[in-house]
Amino acid sequence: MDRHTGHVRFTLGCFAFVAVCFCLAGCSGTNRSLNIFSKHNGKRLPKASTCVGFGDMRAESAKSAKSELERKLIQDQARRAYQQAIKIDPNYAKAYLGLARLYQDMKDYDRAEETYRTATAKFPDNGDLWLDYGICFARQHKWQDAIACMRKALETDSENPTYINTLGFTMLRAGQYEEGYEYFKRTVGEAKAHYHVARMLFHVNKPELGTQHLRLAVLSDPQFEPARELLARIESTSQTPNAAQPKESDRPKNNMVTVSFEELDDVEIEEP
Repeated sequence: MDRHTGHVRFTLGCFAFVAVCFCLAGCSGTNRSLNIFSKHNGKRLPKASTCVGFGDMRAESAKSAKSELERKLIQDQARRAYQQAIKIDPNYAKAYLGLARLYQDMKDYDRAEETYRTATAKFPDNGDLWLDYGICFARQHKWQDAIACMRKALETDSENPTYINTLGFTMLRAGQYEEGYEYFKRTVGEAKAHYHVARMLFHVNKPELGTQHLRLAVLSDPQFEPARELLARIESTSQTPNAAQPKESDRPKNNMVTVSFEELDDVEIEEP
């Protein structure tokens, strides 16, 4: 590395350090003497969106922290940024959403649920809040509570494919296969809906029922190659049940949305 490159990197590093200090001072309130946005010196507070942006940045950074201590420190910065945003503007829904998601990342589900309860009571028509509230329950295997929240999300936007697919996915995970199928059919059609049900059934170790749905998928659309290929492989190994489980390589890779509740292996759902 030549002297010029080193000088540039050092300068950029200094700018980055100063920027973080300003964000910490204004949004997280870690050092009141450095808070350039405080009312004490007559200047305005930062916008709630600025604090949420900083909180989002820190929450994401925490996921790649090198130690548990570092992760907790970064998450605490994010928490204070979100809480500062709520204090600045109690009607800024994204601040509640960020805070609740952070609590989920921290596995503090009690505080996450409390935040979602407050937020959904304050913003009952915000579908994203209801959807995330449902996912919070799903991560705890509270399937019926999850489904109830996701239905609320769908009430705010009945044609939203993300809401529909996530509700369908959750119903499948809860063992409500026919209901889940009906929701998937609304966004991807009969063949793909049967295929998604089949994959979930294989995931929960119900290969016989999964094979039935694969056959229905092929019957609905004989040209639907992913279902045809998976069915052919399963039927060719029917004498060895353990081999009937779908492999990672069986997943089609085009136009996919991944919905994961952590305990699953990123079951994938196609967009229409």
